[in-house]
Amino acid sequence: VVDKDVFYNNANEYKFFQLWSNLFTLLLNSSEKEVVIDIRSEKQNESLIMRFEVNFKLKENLFDGSVYDIIMNKKHHSIDLSRAVINDIIQEYKGSVSVTNNQQVSVINIEIPITQK
Repeated sequence: VVDKDVFYNNANEYKFFQLWSNLFTLLLNSSEKEVVIDIRSEKQNESLIMRFEVNFKLKENLFDGSVYDIIMNKKHHSIDLSRAVINDIIQEYKGSVSVTNNQQVSVINIEIPITQK
């Protein structure tokens, strides 16, 4: 007998581990200088909002495109596979991800509804 709640909680934890692992891999491999990441989170309405501010600029359209297009157009030694995994997990949870630039920093905004799929 499988306890479905335990299974789904562990599956969710694994998915979020994948999300964070790929996000940090992407951020650490996107700059040749030392990377500083400031992380903030808050609950707004029925969503969890997470902001990852880094000390360099990212492309604002970094997470645009379908997962298929990102993977099929990936280049050798690129961050595209991490981008695809991030996009896929956030889409699975009906969330959103965006990048905004302010002066010499970028902010990755992730919003995930707390009331799941």
